[in-house]
This record gives sequence, structure tokens and C-alpha cells, in this order.
Amino acid sequence: MDSESKPPMTKNDKLHIVMFPWLAFGHMIPFLELSKLIAQKGHRVTFVSTPKNIDRLPKLPPNLSPRLTLVKIPLPHVEKLPENAEATVDLPYDKVKYLKMAYDQLEQPITQLLRDASPDWVIYDFAPYWLGPIAARLGISSAYFSIFIAATLCFMGSAQVLMGMRSDSRMKPEDFTVPPKWVPFESTVAFRLFEINRIFDDITGDDENIPATYRFGAAIDGCDVVAVRSSYEFEPEWLQLLQEIYQKPVIPEKKMGYAVPRDDRDGSFTRDSVADSVRLVMVEEGGKIYRDKVREAKGLFVDGDIQDKDDHKLHIVMFPWLAFGHMIPFLELSKLIAQKGHRVTFVSTPKNIDRLPKLPPNLSPLITLVKIPLPRVEKLPEDAEATFDLPYDKVKYLKKAYDELRRPITQLIQDTRPDWVVYDFAPYWLGPIAAKLGVSCAFFSIFNAASLCFCGPPSVLLGSGGHNRTKPEDFTVPPKWVPFESTVAFRLFEIKRVLDDVIGDDVNLSAMYRMGRAIDGCDAVLVRSSYEFEPEWLHLLEEIYQKPIIPVGYLPPTSTNHDSDDDNKEWKLLEEKKMAYSIPRDDRDGSFTRDSVAESLRLMMVGDEGKIDDCLPEDAEATVDIPFTLHTYLRKAYDGLEPVVSRFLETASPDWVIYDIVQHWLPPIAAKMGIPCAYFGNVGNLI
Repeated sequence: MDSESKPPMTKNDKLHIVMFPWLAFGHMIPFLELSKLIAQKGHRVTFVSTPKNIDRLPKLPPNLSPRLTLVKIPLPHVEKLPENAEATVDLPYDKVKYLKMAYDQLEQPITQLLRDASPDWVIYDFAPYWLGPIAARLGISSAYFSIFIAATLCFMGSAQVLMGMRSDSRMKPEDFTVPPKWVPFESTVAFRLFEINRIFDDITGDDENIPATYRFGAAIDGCDVVAVRSSYEFEPEWLQLLQEIYQKPVIPEKKMGYAVPRDDRDGSFTRDSVADSVRLVMVEEGGKIYRDKVREAKGLFVDGDIQDKDDHKLHIVMFPWLAFGHMIPFLELSKLIAQKGHRVTFVSTPKNIDRLPKLPPNLSPLITLVKIPLPRVEKLPEDAEATFDLPYDKVKYLKKAYDELRRPITQLIQDTRPDWVVYDFAPYWLGPIAAKLGVSCAFFSIFNAASLCFCGPPSVLLGSGGHNRTKPEDFTVPPKWVPFESTVAFRLFEIKRVLDDVIGDDVNLSAMYRMGRAIDGCDAVLVRSSYEFEPEWLHLLEEIYQKPIIPVGYLPPTSTNHDSDDDNKEWKLLEEKKMAYSIPRDDRDGSFTRDSVAESLRLMMVGDEGKIDDCLPEDAEATVDIPFTLHTYLRKAYDGLEPVVSRFLETASPDWVIYDIVQHWLPPIAAKMGIPCAYFGNVGNLI
């Protein structure tokens, strides 16, 4: 069939677009989000995938469902592909090639769908490399949509390089560990050897598998336009280079946000202001997107996101709850913001500031640590300034003292006039204060999106949503507002431990109420998560909160100074203080060796500093190494790890700690730090 041209569209024409992503949720979710953006502009979208994947997608917003049709095409069966596997999440890595073989057999049904529907555009992923020429024959415009940023695409090279049609094509793993010749400026974008070794078979292909690089190349070669999940504010040089490399129009897909007008008196939203703002942002003529405070937030808080073109630098106040499991993520986020050249004021009490990890020298000029003395309240021990300093039943008095910081933190904001204040769940009163002072504010949750969704919208948290939970059993099942299958819930014994804090008492405002007010009073919500890990929960959270949700990553404690003499400086400092030990790894593949692990265990458990006395043999590392009569000494050596483990947990701030029977001292330590813990028992090995 010859290519047919369509008449030029007028300003009010609405289009029909077919979306066809690869069968991985890391691809399907961005395609679905782009589909929503297109539907918000009044265009019709047909989103095509297999039945099981369509059923697992997040629920569509009611206002968009009339314009967004989800079409199921059954996945053909191929040998060696498990029967119920329809996405990469259903398979081990070595079986994904059979999913690609099945996907390629969708060529005929998707072609028939295009013939029947005659859309204006088809937007496709890297995997259906055969779709561009089909669309061209049917007279349908086509776009290849990459979920990867421009820097990644530039590193991979032109369509000719990807398809192996040029002499500088890369055939060995080592070829991918250095920046390619076609990048004309200095760059560190490259694989490490062990990273490329893991996926090299997919990149180069085999007898059963068309190489991923060939699919990429042919997908790019056959399209009319390339859409990239990026922005000119973030990586202008890479987007310009990509257009030179591809010799095709390159369109960054990234869109920004808009600040909904609030009531100046109390900072609240009105129904009309929300409706008007949504209309302005989503359906304004020409698709104009407003650059307001939420845009600034994304430039600040999303690693590798946008910056204002005028290089405007901001001042941000950080105000975490007095627990190291909260303060450390807030400090890591402060470093991330400072790395972008913005000023940060990190506020806490004197003792906590003194216990924080040392700031990297290159960031210390941009991060100011401000000490505000903790007011005295009855029943709070004199030196207690963090949950770590208290038993669990005394933490409510720490919260009372923390609430007394309202006046000094308000004064600080008045005096410094920051652009943003980022706060925790505990200062539930801070959002309205910031609004009255004309300061934008964000609630930063150290918990992931699934946990926040389980807790519910602000109306439920504040006890006014009709789904209030008052009994322990109410927390042991997934809530009604989660529309997909989930196992996220407490076990009964878990919720019983913290129920008094969750629902509150005469002395203590409930944690739920604090969180509800904190969310209700903010302009944006920052979540310690990522779309790669829990896309469905992040989308649900945005629906539940009706606010911009910005995932900031997991913010593990890391060094931010990349000078050659100071790499891993913070980690080495922990090693010097005997708070941590790093096991040597193989630089080629990142693996540990048996000898390195054994030697590390020996150093930690029975090195000179770990010995109890001469009763324990030097080579003893387990009960199997010694007679029963010496087990007591091994346990004593093990108990000597208590301060080291305690300091490690304080620094690492893990989500969980799982322990054995002999660490009788570990649960109280974890409880003080606010870290959930689990005992894993093996009754047969009590001794």
C-alpha cells in the first residue's frame, strides 16, 4: 500500500494516537503517562498491550477514560515461554528473549489494528523495530518514544552504529566502558565492566535473540520523530547532539507543573481554583506549561531533572523530625540540593547537629547547620534530643517538646525568607505558617509510596474520610482505596506495638493526624522512592493526595565529593572509627570472593580487637569451629559487636533489621531508632 498523506490539521483538530510499548512496566507506565497527557489535551488514545498487562495497569482517571481506550491483544505462545508470562516482571532475565520472540509475533495483529483504526500517529517502543515501515506504508505518522534520557541514547549511538552498519560499532564488553568517539565534549557516561557483562548477551544477541541494539537502531531509523523522556533544561547539550546523531526531529517529552492558587488567609485550596488551574495546565491552547513553584521543586528534588534557564539559585530550609532515621535522609536530600548550587539551611537541636555525619568539604559552604535548643517539657529526660536517646514510651514527650519549636522555626523563616521549606510529618503546623509567610513548602516522607497509600488520604488520616481505622485489626488488611491487588498491611502483632502512637492518647497527637495535616498543608509531596520501583503506588498516591508527587530516590548515605583523593571519604571515615567495614570486591564484575568474605568476617568477629580472651581459638568463626564448652565465649565475642552494630544502624538507617536469637540486645536499639525489626528463628539450631 502506498503511503498516503493526510490534510494538514487545523488548530481545533483532535487526533487519534496509538501507543504500543514494550512488555515491561518500566516502559508501559511512562507510555501510559504520556497517553494521559495526550488525552488531557482532548485527543483520542488507543493504548495497546496484552490482556494480563492491561489488567495490571493503574486505574485511569475518570475524566480521561472516555478518551483513552485500553486494547488487549493476546500474546502468541512460543516455546520455552512460561504460559502466564506477559511482562518482564513475570520472568527471570534469561527467559526475556522468549518474551521478545512472542512480542514480535504481534506484528500481524497490530498491523491489522492500524489498518482498521487508521490513526493519525502511532507511538512505539524500541522492541517493535518493524513497526515504523509498516506505519509508513499505511500513511500513518510514527514516533519512537524512548524512556531513556538523551545522554543514554547518545552513548548508544546512531541508528547505523546500533544496527552494526558502521566500522566503529562496538562488539566487546570493554567497548562500552569508555565514552564513544562521537561524543564531542567531556563525559563520564559509560558502563562499568561488570554492569555491561550482565546484559551483554542481550545487547549483542544470539541465535534466538535479535540484539537490543539492533531493535533500537531499526526503531529509530523507521520513525518520523523521536520523543525523549527528558528536557532542554536538564541536558541541552545531549539533546542537541542527539538531533545531530539521529538526523531526525527530537522532542523532549518532559512537562512541568503549575502552582494551584491558594487562599492568602489560610493557605487552603478552593474548588474553583483547582478546577481553573487544571484547565489552564492541561488544555491551554498550544499546550503551554507554566513554570511555577512545583517546576522549581522538580529541578531541586529530582536527581537529574530540570533547572531554570536563568540559573536562579534558591534557599531551602530543611526541618526533619528528631529521629536519625529521618534526619539522615533529610541531610542526604540537602546534599543533593546543594550539589545543584542551591543554599540549604538544615535545622535541628544542638545535640543532633553535633551527631550528624561531617559534611563534604565541597558542599559545606552551601549547607548551614542551624541549632535551635529543644524546650524543656515535663517527663522528658534532660539530655534526650532524639528518639535514639529514649525508650519508646517516652517518645511522646519528645514530640511535645518538638511542638514547642513552632515559634523559633517561624522566626527563622521570617528572618531568612527562604524560597522553600521542606518539613517532616511531625511539624504538622508548619504548612499554614509557610503559606502565611509566602514561602512554598513541601512535605518530605522518608517512607515509600506504598506505605503512604496504605495510610490513606489526608481526610482519612485526619479522621474525616469515612474510612477511619480505630482497631488494630483495621490495619491488617489492604484499605478499600487501593484499587489493585496488594499485600501491603500490618500483621497484628506489628500494629499492636505502635497503635498508641498511630491513634494517639491524652498526651500525644496521633502520628496519623500529624501526617494528615502535614500533607494537607503542603504545596508538593516528596517521596523517598522512584517510578522504577513502585510506579503504580506513586500514581495512586497522586490520585489520593491530589497534589504533585515527586519521587526523590532512596537517598542512601553516600559521599558527594568526587575528587580523586576523597572518593568514599565518608565511608572510609566510618571504617576508621570502627563503625563499618567494606568487604573487598572484584573490580571486573563487582563480585565478592570467598576469601575476601571469610577474611572480612575474621577481622570483624575474631580479630585482635574482637577477642574476649585466649579461651576462644583464633580461627573460630562459628559454633562448628569449636566444642560446645566454648560456645559461651563465642557468644561473648558476638555481644561485643553491640556498639559497632548500634553505630552502623544509626548511620545506615535501614528499612528493616532481621536478627537471630543471640542478639537479645538488638530489638531495643532498633526501636529507639524507629527501625522495624523481625526475629527469624530456627528452633533446631538454638545452640
